[in-house]
Amino acid sequence: YKYAFKTCPNSKHLECSWAVPYSKATAARYTRIYKNDLHFQKADALLFSFSPSMFEHWMDLNKTIILEAWHVVNLHRCSHNASRSTFERVQQLADMSVSRRHIVGAKSLYHWEYIRHYTGILPVFLPATLLDALRGISYSPSRPEFIWRSHRSLPPGAPPNLIKPQRYNHVSELTAYRGAVVLPYSVNSGKVVELYAMNIPLFLPTIRFGKQFMNDRTAVGRPYCPKFTAESHPKRHPTSPYNEWSPNSDSPKDIEFWMGFQDELNHWPCVEHFDSWDELYVLVRAGSKRLRDISACMKQANKWRRFEELQNWCWV
Repeated sequence: YKYAFKTCPNSKHLECSWAVPYSKATAARYTRIYKNDLHFQKADALLFSFSPSMFEHWMDLNKTIILEAWHVVNLHRCSHNASRSTFERVQQLADMSVSRRHIVGAKSLYHWEYIRHYTGILPVFLPATLLDALRGISYSPSRPEFIWRSHRSLPPGAPPNLIKPQRYNHVSELTAYRGAVVLPYSVNSGKVVELYAMNIPLFLPTIRFGKQFMNDRTAVGRPYCPKFTAESHPKRHPTSPYNEWSPNSDSPKDIEFWMGFQDELNHWPCVEHFDSWDELYVLVRAGSKRLRDISACMKQANKWRRFEELQNWCWV
């Protein structure tokens, strides 16, 4: 970017957080502060990724809005009415009859399907790759260990060559390890995306085994809206093909169905999966003789991912 544009130059004016509930008063305050701001006027568009629901506060500023959701689009909209209003505003963005062109997109297949499920919109797929940010950084193993990438502690009986990485100065230092064991806590994590972008061999749980560790996938309940329940959440859009399954439900069948849209567990090529700790330990103890082949496969896959990302952004 040509200059640093900060939306929080003065904490007396703006809430410097991605957890701001929508209100007309807050939106009016944003409009009042920025409508005559010279730096703001230079911006061609406003991009909202995480938290995606923050776009609502900026709709009155006559700027193109690019929504590239990297979480559920009604994150921090902790009631039926608040979530319904957010879905309706997403539909307004997609209304091509308005004078200003907006883009409704999603950075993962899960969030793409989530938007379709609740709004009836088919978003633009703008995949999260981080390939530009990590250009030139690639797998170059020089250590014997596999790293454990999870908020959780190492499981009981973990082999000694599975370790939590020491503090590092730059993410490129992770390329020295033989591979990474990842226990995703959310449906799409930047920390996992960056490992794939660096062609580091990944070992992830199957959907069946991994669903028990997922605690950041819904708009209801913890960690974002403890008092908001699946029963009070708005129902699906009439055009959704998934009338039997809800992404905001805690039902095992619903969780397993919607986790089928999770990129890293079900759609990234070249990833090794384990269905139990014992299966993981066998892979780690053996050191996996195919690590170089896995990394080469990921490198090829990333060429396609970059092509897809650039093609879709060029359309935008």
